[in-house]
Amino acid sequence: MMQGKNILFFGGSDWWYHNPSSGIQLLREMVASGNQALYVNSVPLRMPKPGKSGSWCRYRNKFKSYAKFLKQAEDNIWVLTPITIPGFGHQQIQYINERLLLWQIRFAMRTIGWKGKKPVVISSTPAAALVLPVLKSKVRVIVYYLCDKFDKFRDIAGSNLISPMDSMMVSTADLLVCVSKEIQAAYINDNPRCYYVPHGSNFELFHTAVTDELPLPEDMRDIRKPVIGYFGSVTESNDKDILEAILKKHPEWNVVLIGQVVSDYSRLEQYPNMHFLGKKELGEIPAYGKHFDVCIMNWVMNEWMQYCNPVKAKEYLAMGKPVVSVPIPEVVNTMGDVVAIAATPDEFVDKLEQELANNSPERERQRVEKVRGDTWYFRADEISGLIESFIGGGR
Repeated sequence: MMQGKNILFFGGSDWWYHNPSSGIQLLREMVASGNQALYVNSVPLRMPKPGKSGSWCRYRNKFKSYAKFLKQAEDNIWVLTPITIPGFGHQQIQYINERLLLWQIRFAMRTIGWKGKKPVVISSTPAAALVLPVLKSKVRVIVYYLCDKFDKFRDIAGSNLISPMDSMMVSTADLLVCVSKEIQAAYINDNPRCYYVPHGSNFELFHTAVTDELPLPEDMRDIRKPVIGYFGSVTESNDKDILEAILKKHPEWNVVLIGQVVSDYSRLEQYPNMHFLGKKELGEIPAYGKHFDVCIMNWVMNEWMQYCNPVKAKEYLAMGKPVVSVPIPEVVNTMGDVVAIAATPDEFVDKLEQELANNSPERERQRVEKVRGDTWYFRADEISGLIESFIGGGR
């Protein structure tokens, strides 16, 4: 693992109000190994949409982040929430935001004692394209961490803003780090220093569902087994037809969704075996997962999903649980031996029946062993090796 570096990290999620993203997990491992970091909180690229489910909560949290502005979050990690003007699609506003963002980053770097130092830049958002062309000569290396195919992302697909930013990041970056083979294939002809480094997982945390006697959470005590479980954001990306097929065909099963609901699920609320338990803290999740009988990944297979590598798959497997998933290429190709794949709602129900009937201690062990080495530390060390190799090559 690299040491003694200053890492300027452009995040795609809010440090203060989101569960830790893959980028934050990697950054924490790098900092724990002897580096310092300035995390630039996510920059809103879209105009607010009043009335959209969950909008008020997002507005409130963003303003609370703005109030923190520059604050030390953990040992050797500072978080900057830059203030920008909504509406990046307008040329004049974008010009102002570029200057605002650049000034705030320089101010933060001076404040935390980085004046005159060349940081390592890692960006998990295309928004860094607003400032990196100006900063490029003042940094040691630029890494574009492609944890998603951003121009296909569900909320901003087709945006005339994201694609140019993404293209600029690909051409500006010294290294591209891709979490799926599909993302790597999409970019390798545009930048030859394009590497495949799949997600890690918080294996030790989720494996406590196997090793520890975790009590049944209070809000699950009246929910009978078998439990078909999911944790994560509950959005339009989740396939409601799959959920309804499960609820209809097996009223004796209970479907439990853990996570903030940011879509209209009223059509499913009529089913007594449907349970929305809300958002939980990360540390609480294994206690819920321990009492799942099968875990599901029931997303709509749109173009964005074709490029994904869901961390959730490895978290489920670390708990030793049977998993049924829609046919995400990365899951099929790298975990298809331990994850059941279903392309339609009826197939999904069939696979759930099979997994419930055929689970065993040996299959549980196989699932755990599949992901035991896929820790965030291991992946951070891989990326550090790429950075050190590039810097050592003369940069």
